[in-house]
Amino acid sequence: ITVINYNKKFSRCLLFYNFLDFLNYKTKAVQKKHSHSIDSIILNDPSNLCDFIKHISLYKNVNCLFPPSSAGKTLTKTIYDIHKNKVDN
Repeated sequence: ITVINYNKKFSRCLLFYNFLDFLNYKTKAVQKKHSHSIDSIILNDPSNLCDFIKHISLYKNVNCLFPPSSAGKTLTKTIYDIHKNKVDN
């Protein structure tokens, strides 16, 4: 996994399936002239799911920005089932 911390408050975090999704999001944010200093966690490989889940537990609120594929939907459901009170989509 890749963890990008902008601050140490651990209040909000964006979750990405892979680094390309993260770069796409950041490119669109720059094009729209949005300054996003929100922490991000990138799964990179489904075998890293346990570490991914551990990092999510540090945050009060998470946004899942996964692709609309079956893998993305399954990952969203998995995270929601574990962290219902944190997922905000």
